[in-house]
Amino acid sequence: VASGVFFLTQLPPPINCQRISLLLADGDRFYCAQASANSGKLDRVLAAVKLVQNWPPDNALYREAQRKLKEWSEVILQMAQQKIHQGNQSEAVTIASQIPVSSPLYSEAQAAIATWKQEWKKGEEIVSKFNVALKVQKWQQASQLIAALSKSRREYWSITRVNAMLKQLFTEKEAWQQLQEARDLAKSNTLEEIRK
Repeated sequence: VASGVFFLTQLPPPINCQRISLLLADGDRFYCAQASANSGKLDRVLAAVKLVQNWPPDNALYREAQRKLKEWSEVILQMAQQKIHQGNQSEAVTIASQIPVSSPLYSEAQAAIATWKQEWKKGEEIVSKFNVALKVQKWQQASQLIAALSKSRREYWSITRVNAMLKQLFTEKEAWQQLQEARDLAKSNTLEEIRK
């Protein structure tokens, strides 16, 4: 009797979330998923999502798992947004693509990915046209392309890339002006003016 009472009053061993097996109860798996997601690190949040993403609707913890899945998907989407703001579209798409179909935010993530790809393509087309305009010294057209890019909703395009393009335009114009002045001086054949 004493050993039975002792056994019943002892706390169960702590859950080892480092080794999650299929035999672990759903409540314990859910606990481990929450603990993992609370770290705030992308790989840990993704691990939490994987633990609960395929739970069937008849699971007792399904509603709570879906609520948490939505919350964790929001965290993942925010991390992807940060990558977009940093100008890293491919990494943003990779991160957002890991939101599972079973997540309530799946369609939102897919829409965001499509928008990012479209914005990126448009931005790259403008930069390409800008580079062509510089090569043929169409300064006005290059300025118009900069103005078009500055209307982008993404800071990467509207600020970072626009600033770089403005510097490039200024440098190119100045270099062409100096080249033209040198050609004009060479045509004059005046040695004293060339020495100046």
